[in-house]
Amino acid sequence: IPAPTGIKEETADALTVKLTDRRRPLSIVEGMMQSFGAGRMNAPQGDWSVKRLKPDPAATLVSLCKDVPGAVGVLYGVPIVMTTGSGSETIVREAFRRFVTTTISPLAVLIGDVLTEALEQPVELDLTPLRSRDVAGIARAVHVLTQSGMSLDDALEQAGATE
Repeated sequence: IPAPTGIKEETADALTVKLTDRRRPLSIVEGMMQSFGAGRMNAPQGDWSVKRLKPDPAATLVSLCKDVPGAVGVLYGVPIVMTTGSGSETIVREAFRRFVTTTISPLAVLIGDVLTEALEQPVELDLTPLRSRDVAGIARAVHVLTQSGMSLDDALEQAGATE
């Protein structure tokens, strides 16, 4: 426990007795206002204090609570449109497609490699169920590929529509 410098040993012993008295639990926490022995001139102007949330929180706190999930999701590769729920169906579908392509697929490859090493046999994660949700995107890709002169079978394979 931090104690002020220059106190007599008897005072420190009395303080120890008070702190160990179970009938009166007491703790002394030196705050920032005491500047940990450096004097009040070096202390910050404010000290930490308990803040209670009220039924009507400040607008900045409400805004922070709305923004944090999206920001944390972006850190892990989740498009912000998927966490906020804003955007049209087309935007969300494209965000999901990009999420699977840029985040989930690379993670699946890494997890497959780790499992292959740990289990000592080849492991490959199948992400086909995730792609099956994007039927419109696959159909568009097949259409564009066939219009460019590719055969239907090759276009289906290239778009990942075959197993």
